[in-house]
Amino acid sequence: MTDMINYGIDLGTTNSAIAKFDGTNIRVIKNRDQNELTPSVIRIDKNKRILCGKRAYQTLILDPENVASEFKRLMGQSDKINFSAASLSLSPEELSAEVLKSLLADVRLQTDEKVECAVITVPAAFGQLQCEATARAATLAGLEDAPLLQEPLAASIAYGMKADSRDKKWLVYDLGGGTFDLALISTKDGNMSILAHQGNNMLGGKDFDRLIVETILWPHLETNFRLPSQQENPTFHRRLSQILRVKAEEAKIELSYSDRTIISIFDVGDDLQGAVIEADIPITRMDLQPLVEPYILKTIELCKSALKNAKLTTSDIETVILVGGSTYMPILREMLKSHLGIRLEFSIDPMTVVARGAAIYASTLPLPKRTNLPTTENYSESEVVLNLAYEPVWAETTTLVAGKVERKPKGTQSIEISIQSESNHWDSGWIPVKDDYFEFDAYLLEDTTNKFWIYARDEKGNDLTPNPEKIIIRHGLTLSEPPLPHTIGVEVINNDRKKEIDIIFSRSTPLPAFKNITYTAKKTLTPGLNDDYLAIKIWEGENLADPEANNIVGALKIRSEEIRRPIPEGADIEISIEISTSRLMKVQAFVPVIGQYFQERVYVPKESEDIVVEKVKEVDREIDNHLERIVNLNEFAQEESSASNIKKELNEIRMKLEELTEENKRYQNKSSNDPDDAKRVIEKSKEIRGDLSRIENDISVKRKFSIVLRELREYRAITQEVVTTWGTSIDKKEFELLNYEADKKVDEENERALIKITKDMDNLRWRILFEQDWYIRQVFEELCENRESFVNIQESQRLIALGQGAISRGDGDTLKEIIKGLWELLPKSTVQAEEEERFEPGIKRK
Repeated sequence: MTDMINYGIDLGTTNSAIAKFDGTNIRVIKNRDQNELTPSVIRIDKNKRILCGKRAYQTLILDPENVASEFKRLMGQSDKINFSAASLSLSPEELSAEVLKSLLADVRLQTDEKVECAVITVPAAFGQLQCEATARAATLAGLEDAPLLQEPLAASIAYGMKADSRDKKWLVYDLGGGTFDLALISTKDGNMSILAHQGNNMLGGKDFDRLIVETILWPHLETNFRLPSQQENPTFHRRLSQILRVKAEEAKIELSYSDRTIISIFDVGDDLQGAVIEADIPITRMDLQPLVEPYILKTIELCKSALKNAKLTTSDIETVILVGGSTYMPILREMLKSHLGIRLEFSIDPMTVVARGAAIYASTLPLPKRTNLPTTENYSESEVVLNLAYEPVWAETTTLVAGKVERKPKGTQSIEISIQSESNHWDSGWIPVKDDYFEFDAYLLEDTTNKFWIYARDEKGNDLTPNPEKIIIRHGLTLSEPPLPHTIGVEVINNDRKKEIDIIFSRSTPLPAFKNITYTAKKTLTPGLNDDYLAIKIWEGENLADPEANNIVGALKIRSEEIRRPIPEGADIEISIEISTSRLMKVQAFVPVIGQYFQERVYVPKESEDIVVEKVKEVDREIDNHLERIVNLNEFAQEESSASNIKKELNEIRMKLEELTEENKRYQNKSSNDPDDAKRVIEKSKEIRGDLSRIENDISVKRKFSIVLRELREYRAITQEVVTTWGTSIDKKEFELLNYEADKKVDEENERALIKITKDMDNLRWRILFEQDWYIRQVFEELCENRESFVNIQESQRLIALGQGAISRGDGDTLKEIIKGLWELLPKSTVQAEEEERFEPGIKRK
C-alpha cells in the first residue's frame, strides 16, 4: 500500500504517538527511548538545542523557564512561549511542529522510511482556529499533506477493525490531558457514521492535576511553611507551581493502580523563615474522589445530552469505548458504569487507540498525485500504464474496480487484463480492454485485507508488464462524511439594527461543504480611501442572536485601496465559503457591480494569554450583568403561565453563575497567572451570556407571537362586525375562509402566515367600508378637521375643495382618490422617519 498515506499521528496535549498500518498489521512506532508514547514537551537550552519528549519532560522541574508543555491548549492563539536561555520565542504551532518532527525522526530511525504525509488527529471539540493551527504545524514539520481526523472517530475506526463491529452503536468517551470529546457512532450496514457529538476543550486530566495542587498540596505547604506570595517572589512561585503540577500528575497516575501513594516534595529551597521546604504528603483514592466527581459528572451529562439529541437511550448503545489516559482512573470507570449502565470497552490501549485508528484511516487515503508516467529514458517497451479507480475499503463482498490504459507498447492493437487474488479465492479471467477502458467486480474475503495481482497481454498472447502490478482492498467498515462540530455563520445586521449570525453551515453538516450566499454592502466604499473597508466577519458557535457569545474565526476585508470602482451601498456581495474534510476554510467574495474577486486567508488568532489574563478582570462586571438579566427574565417567567421551561433553564443558569462566581473568586484570591484558569472563567462567562441571549431571543419571539395573536383577535372582531353589517355573500365567504386559515395557522404557530391573514382581514374590512358612501364622506370630514397637520397646506386645501365638489356631485370614485391624496400629505411617524434615514453598519441579508 505504498501509494497510500498509511501513517497516523495522535498529537496530544500530554503525549503524542505515531502508528503505521500496512494493510495487515498496525504498528505503533517506538521512540528512541523504546516507548510508544512521546511526551508533548519541548526544551530549548542556551545553545538553542531543541529537546523533545522524555528528556525534555525530565527538565520540567529543574528548568521550567526553558521548557514548554501543554501548548496544544494554546493552538489558534497569538501567543509566543519564551525560552529565556536561548532568547527565543516560539508559537504553539512551531512547538507542535517540533513534536511532529520528533515523531517523524523516530519513524526514520526505526523503519528507514521518510514520512512525507500523515493523518493528524484533533479533538472533536476543536474549533476552526485550532484546526487551522494544526495544519500549519504539519506544514512547518515538513509534511506535504496532513489530513485532519477527529479523535473519537479515529478511536472508532480502530475498533471497527474487529470482526463483530457491524450494525452496532458505540459511545466513544475520550478524556485526554486537556480536552474531553464524545461521539455516538453507528456502524449500520457496514457504514461508520457519527450520530451525535459533544465536547469541552477546557476539561481534561490537567484539571484533576490542578485540583490536587489547589486542595491538597498548596494547603499542606502553606500550613507547614511560610511561603512567599507570587508578588513577593514570582520566580519561586512559578517554579514551585511547576513542581507541584508534575508531582500531582504522577500521583494521579499512581492512584489508577494503587489505593494510596505519597507525594514527595524536595529540592525546592527554603521558606521565608529559612526552613527547608520538604514534605511527604500522603494521598488516597478517597482523597481524589470528591475532587474529580463533579468534573466526571459533567462529562456524563454531556453523554446523556448527546444520547437525547440522537433520540437514543443507553439501552441502544453496545459499549462505551474508553480513550485517553484519564480513563484508567477507577472512580471514572465506576461512575460511567453506575450512571450509564453500559459495558465499558478498553481492549485496545486507550493511550494509543487514536494513533492506531488514524493509521487505518490513512491507509484509505492516496498520496498526493504526482506525475508518475515513465519517461522516455525509463519506459519499458512491454509496460502498460494503468489508471485504476476503486474503493480501498469496502463493506460488501464485491466491489467495482475500473481502469483506463494511459500508455501501452507501440504497435499493440488490443490488450486484455486479468486480476487474481493472492489468496487464490478469486480470478477475473481475461477481460478485454475497449476504447482503453475496462471494469470488473472484485470478490473480497470478509474482515481482512485482500491483495490482487494484475496481469496483461496483447492480442498475440504476449505478456505485458502492468503498472501498477497490484492493488489492495480491505473488507471492513466504510466511513461516512465527518460532521461539522460547530455552526459557521456570517455576522449581519437585521431589520431591528441588531447584530446576529446568519447561518452558512449548521452544526453536523457533512464535510466537505461548499455554499454561495449573497449579501448587500453596508455602505458605499470609494477607491483610495485609507483604512476604509467592508468586513465579512465569520463566527463559530450556536448563539445566533449574540455574535460576541461565539468565537470569531475569520474576517475577509474588501479594502478601498483594492477596488477599481466604487461599491455603492446595497450592492450585491456574493460570498463563497468552502470547508474541507479537515475543516480548513476558504472564503471568497465577488462584487458583481465592479467585477472583482477578493480572497485571502481569513484566519484570525484568538487573544494572547496576556490579553486573556487582563480580560478576566472584567468578569466581575459581567457577573453583575448576568444576574440583572436573570432577574429580568425571571420576572417574565413569573408573569407567563406557560414559561415553566424558561424557569427551569434560568435555575440551571443561576447554578452556572454561582459556579462562575466561585471560580472567579478562587482565581482572583490566589493571584494565579495560569492562562487556563483565566480562560476557564472567561469561557464560562461567555457560555452564560450565550444561554441568556438564547432565552431572551426565544422570549422575544414568544412575545411577538402573542402580539400577533392579539392583533389577529382584534382585527377579526372588527372585520366580522363590518362583514356582518355591510358585506355581500362573497365577502362573507371570503371572511369564512380567512377564519378557517387563521385557526389552522394558530395551531401551527406560523407567525408570518398569521400576519398576512390579519392584513387580508383588514384589507377586506377597508374594501367593504370604502364601498359605503357614508363611510368615505366620514373619512373625508375627519381629514378636513385636521387640515393643520398636513405637510403641504396649500396642496391639502386644493384637494379638500375638490373633495367637497365631488360630494356635491355624488362622485364617490373621485372622492376616494382625493382621500388617498390627503393621506399622502399626512406627516410620517417618528419610527417611519428613522426607518428611512438610518444608516446600517455591517453587511445585510439580501
